[in-house]
Amino acid sequence: MVMLDMAKDRKKNGEEHGLLIHHIPRWLKDQVKRKFLNMLKPEVFERFSEEELQECIDEACGPLTAIDMVIMLKNMDSLCEKCGECCRNCDPILFTDRDVQRLKKFMGKEVLAFFKRHGKGYTPIKTRPCIFFDEQTKRCTIYEIRPDVCRLFPLKTDSKFGLILQITPYCKVPINYLAYRATGILIGKMIKKENPALDKAIETQVKEICEELGISKSSSPIRQLSKAFELYNILSRGRKR
Repeated sequence: MVMLDMAKDRKKNGEEHGLLIHHIPRWLKDQVKRKFLNMLKPEVFERFSEEELQECIDEACGPLTAIDMVIMLKNMDSLCEKCGECCRNCDPILFTDRDVQRLKKFMGKEVLAFFKRHGKGYTPIKTRPCIFFDEQTKRCTIYEIRPDVCRLFPLKTDSKFGLILQITPYCKVPINYLAYRATGILIGKMIKKENPALDKAIETQVKEICEELGISKSSSPIRQLSKAFELYNILSRGRKR
């Protein structure tokens, strides 16, 4: 599968811009390491050296694949810490016509008073925090009908890759996902070391499914992303022989 770039916010001339980068920022990697090590049971440190654990972290912090994006989307609710920081720091939020129509359906046309027209969409008249954010409960008051951009965050759509991951100082989703990714890599190492036959069987089955779905390194990122959804569904529910 083709590797997907990460995205990082930066400030330039007083405005925030997305910057495609090919590495994980050091501060993020340090937090991933801390989270990963805190997740491990004491006996793990007896079976694996510090160098081996660091290898898991380094590999986890490598470029993401289409299947990584799908796993994040499918497990966003458990990866998100519900801190509300994305709602406090959002600027701007672009609501599409479809988003606004969904709001009008449930809240009435009066909801338009909360928006101003912006290009082909709408932006709330107040952000930082979002006008729909309840500071007391730390919850979105329109959560069930929130816009697509909020449903995806910290992922965002990209015309070339389909989805990219945004890295911000406040969102813990990338940290949590990369820590779990490192744990998965560690489990893979344990299986390979203690049960080579099972490791080979898993590798063979995943390869067979990828071939059946037409996933290859030569496929476009967008195609790989759509096929990764199919791959995730097959692996998560188990494949019947």
